[in-house]
Amino acid sequence: MRDAIDSSKEHVKERKETVDDVTATDAVRALDERIELEQTRSKEALKDLKAQRKEALKHAAGQAIDDAKDALKMARAEQKSHKEWLSASQGQLAIVAEAMASKLTGIDE
Repeated sequence: MRDAIDSSKEHVKERKETVDDVTATDAVRALDERIELEQTRSKEALKDLKAQRKEALKHAAGQAIDDAKDALKMARAEQKSHKEWLSASQGQLAIVAEAMASKLTGIDE
């Protein structure tokens, strides 16, 4: 009878160790699955962030192009204004030069 009890205790102990091993193996397997899931999520999040960055770069480039176009328009308008001023100044200078020439001619006579 004693042997039967000892044998039963040993059997229970072995079953408990087996259950503990299975539980530990299941826990490791579950953790591996979780790691894989998190890696997949991380990859997807990284892919999403890269797509967002690409869109932001496109937007920034578009904005930079628009700003450059505006600056070019302003520079052309300013250049036109300077040309008009220069032309008017040259006209005034020609009038002054003509007047001085006629005064100088009058002095010589």
